Amino acid sequence: MDTELLDIVADRTYSNWRRLAAELGIEIEMIEEIDKSCGMMYKTSARKMLDVWDQEISIGCEKLTLLVRACRHSGHPELANELEQGMKFYISAKKSVLKVFT
Repeated sequence: MDTELLDIVADRTYSNWRRLAAELGIEIEMIEEIDKSCGMMYKTSARKMLDVWDQEISIGCEKLTLLVRACRHSGHPELANELEQGMKFYISAKKSVLKVFT
């Protein structure tokens, strides 16, 4: 997944990154390990958690859908809506490009 996108998500969700981690299906042991290694640096914790999740999930396009759902369920509905709109824009742009080549 795009590192800039993960940076934005980390910046917007760091205050409750553990809840987002749980929504993304990260195991409690990993959450505790991240918490221990990063301490009170919550933005670093959030970013590290997103990196772990990004490496574990290899579903591609569904990955963003999972992230949108997790953001919405962990108390970040505005971010979820922004991600969703970006995803729709990306899909629309991709379809336009494909029409040119077909």
